[in-house]
Amino acid sequence: MGPGVPPRPIAWITCAGAKSVPLVPGRKVVVGRDEGCEIRFVDPEVSRRHVVFEVTPDQILAKDQKSANGTFVNSVRIFETVAKIGDVFQVGPFRLESSATERAVPELTAA
Repeated sequence: MGPGVPPRPIAWITCAGAKSVPLVPGRKVVVGRDEGCEIRFVDPEVSRRHVVFEVTPDQILAKDQKSANGTFVNSVRIFETVAKIGDVFQVGPFRLESSATERAVPELTAA
């Protein structure tokens, strides 16, 4: 890649009813209730900073941020895990999915 060319996403994180967010190496994607979160859910079951996705060229690390209700990946509570394509994350009543390509999902999915 030449200068000024942004890095390509290695994956996308998608929540039904919302746009897909690219997971780009060198960047973090924060999910939570706070206004500064890249993926924001205004719901009392979601902590201000619930989970962070840290992206490197080789992997996506999902780290729970000591959330009150926990972060679940494929129905298992996690504190930190390497995410894989197709994983389903539960953040409060919301489900997010990691995918290899950008996708549009038509409706909001709550557990």
